[in-house]
Amino acid sequence: MRLAFLMRDTEYRDVLLEMISEADRNIYLEVGIESFATFEQSKTMLITDYITEDFDEATLENIRDRTVFISSVQTDNSNDEAEYNIVFKYDGLNLILSEITRVYHKWTGEGSVDKGMSRLFSVCGESDNLSSSHCLSLARQIVFRHGGSVLILPLGYINDYGISSLKDASKFIRLMYYINTKRNYNIDSFIRKDNYGINYLLMPTGINPIAYLESKEMIELISTLSSLFETIIIDIGSSYSKINMMMLKSSDNAIIVRSQQRSFDPSTIIGTEAVEGCEYLTVNISKDKETELKIDAYIMKVYGINSEVPDVSKRDSY
Repeated sequence: MRLAFLMRDTEYRDVLLEMISEADRNIYLEVGIESFATFEQSKTMLITDYITEDFDEATLENIRDRTVFISSVQTDNSNDEAEYNIVFKYDGLNLILSEITRVYHKWTGEGSVDKGMSRLFSVCGESDNLSSSHCLSLARQIVFRHGGSVLILPLGYINDYGISSLKDASKFIRLMYYINTKRNYNIDSFIRKDNYGINYLLMPTGINPIAYLESKEMIELISTLSSLFETIIIDIGSSYSKINMMMLKSSDNAIIVRSQQRSFDPSTIIGTEAVEGCEYLTVNISKDKETELKIDAYIMKVYGINSEVPDVSKRDSY
């Protein structure tokens, strides 16, 4: 990703440049723009604290989709200004970087998932039940060993994490509407937390609306959730769609669950290319009798935990 910075506040710019370069080494940073004509032909995004009125109409029309305006005033983007990508100057690096990458992927149409600073796990297997049970084990061990906010996001066609009393997916539909229109909302209105401290989106059991999202909608959803949760666990199950494979490839870590009771091996579909760059663990439930211990050891390795005693100071306080 290439970013060009056109900023009045050079002190803020320098701090932002340093923080972004430390957060992601794959971002190429440029200071200033020599020519807008050259810039408009390049694959470069613009980050600026100039307001829209500072640009002439023709230039603004050409750069609008690839520009993030950093505002010193909090702005409600739900109305006319929603046509511009505006982020509050003091929202923090995580939200600013999430907005930058969200706009970049929307502008380029590239199928890459913005994880922000969240850690993204994927769990898949030869059956949905096997995958879901290991998602729960993984989430509980992360809460126990590492702490922080953890969300399980099901991507299979059937949602086993829903609430039977909910009759429809109106809550999720409303959440996606707010995300797409950049309206203000309280995420607490759209999630529930179980007794283990694990978060889930409020949805009914049965047909899973997340499984029917387009790739751009999925990118928007993950981008938003990544700014709200420290860890996101994606339950792919046995649904190896193109979008789910994209999610698997974009994950930081993955767990593949298999059993010798069936001849199907998920790795034959996934392949090494799909998990390239991911540190992944294969759990064979017919051989690994104590799978929870294996997952626990995996979590300790991922988070660099040496002690057998969890650091309770890192746990979520609410």
